Parts: sequence; C-alpha cells; structure tokens
Amino acid sequence: PEEYGGLALDPVYYGLLTEEIGKACSSTRALLTVHTSMVWETLVREAPGFGIAGAPVSVITHSLGGSVAFDIAVDGHPRLHVDQLITCACTAPYFHVIGCSPLSLPHHVPGEAVTLPPSIGAWTNFYLPLDPWGYLTAPVFRLADGSEPVDIEVHTGDREDRIMRHGAAHYW
Repeated sequence: PEEYGGLALDPVYYGLLTEEIGKACSSTRALLTVHTSMVWETLVREAPGFGIAGAPVSVITHSLGGSVAFDIAVDGHPRLHVDQLITCACTAPYFHVIGCSPLSLPHHVPGEAVTLPPSIGAWTNFYLPLDPWGYLTAPVFRLADGSEPVDIEVHTGDREDRIMRHGAAHYW
C-alpha cells in the first residue's frame, strides 16, 4: 500500500513486476514476494497501522522465518518495527557471517558485533546445540541500545545427542 511506502500496484501489475525480477534472480523474487505478500499485506489486512515505528509488533519465528523477519526489520522498505523478536533456530547470524545479510548492515568482521537499527527492540533466540541451522545471535549482533540479543539453549530431553534436531517440534 502507498501509505506504507509501497508503489500502490494492482495485483496484475505486481505479478508482472515480480515475474520480470524473477527472470534475472529467482532468489530476489522470492524474497520480495515473501516480504510483501506474506508479511506486509497480512499486517495491513489483519492489523492495520501496526508494524510501524509508533506501533511495533511482536514476532515469533522458526528457521528461515527468522531471517525473513530480520531482513524486513533491518532493510525493509518500509522497515518492520518489532518490539520483541523471538526466533527459534535462527539463520540470520549465519547469513550475516557469510556475507548474505541486508545491504544496510556493514560486512562481518570476526570478533566484532554489528549494531542493528532500532526497528528491533528486543531479541530472544532459542537454539539447540546440535541443530545445524540454529545459530547464536549475541556474538554477531548488538541491539540499537548496545545490549546483546539473548540466546537461550533449549534442552528437549529426547536424544539430544543426535544432530539434525531442527524441526519446530523440538523448540515448542
């Protein structure tokens, strides 16, 4: 929607636009459609006026959902404003370390944490030690107020010695 900084495209024009972008880069098309169609359009429809600076939302995610929420909060147009980001098996730190995070963030420097914009108020990240897609956030990021995101190790009690414990059921 135009009131949120969008282009006010009708659905047909939007489809044509994303199709053209996809011809050049399918990953960019997927990211664009997830950001726009799944997040902002849902917020505008179900909670109009929320997700902006004066009315942040709380977000709970698993796996790549955490990276989508992170990307929109850090580099979205407009940015998604989140008062509490709760991630389980978050991939955002990994993507930042390998150089695939939002363009507005400085490149990763080993041993240095990157300060995030104030669009993320607080961040709690749950991880399983043997989850190959669950990464620690505190070594990589700092919130705008200088504090660390909170990383909480999860124990399932069910064969914790096995790798590949990534499913959402292991976090709930």
